[in-house]
Amino acid sequence: MTTSTSVRAATRAASERLYRALTYPLLSARTTALAVAVAAATYVVLVASADPTAFAAAVAVDVAVVPDLLVASTLGTYRAAGSLGLALTVAYAVLAGVATVVVAASVRSGAGGTEGLLGVAPGVLAAGCATCGAGLLPLLGVTGAYALFPYAGNLVRALGLAAILFALARTGDPRICRA
Repeated sequence: MTTSTSVRAATRAASERLYRALTYPLLSARTTALAVAVAAATYVVLVASADPTAFAAAVAVDVAVVPDLLVASTLGTYRAAGSLGLALTVAYAVLAGVATVVVAASVRSGAGGTEGLLGVAPGVLAAGCATCGAGLLPLLGVTGAYALFPYAGNLVRALGLAAILFALARTGDPRICRA
């Protein structure tokens, strides 16, 4: 087998595993609902993280303002990062839902979900906040480094998405053991 043939076969296998991981949550109503719930919660956290103090203060006064806050925060994300940044934020939230379902199924079946969880962690650390791209990295003291990143943090978001996609491609369908 030549090198190009083996590379092609490995790429095809990784693509198949990624497809199976991305479609796994759609196999039952329960996993679909869980993926949607996690995606929605992730999106709320991402857009609220742009100004968490204001978000928390407004919610403490009246919970009915949450839809208006989400619209305002989504607009803030659009203004700060553009349509690409907003699309990356939505894609990140959706992939977070898929990854959560896949990792939970892997852990439940005993197929090594912790590896999948560790693979998703870099994406969570990097992709984070919807307006600036600052995920959990500021907790590690990397806040100032975001000033060096071009494209309004979209590059950081894209790298976070790539990390999650890579982890999902390694994991594949959690019902299939690849040991």
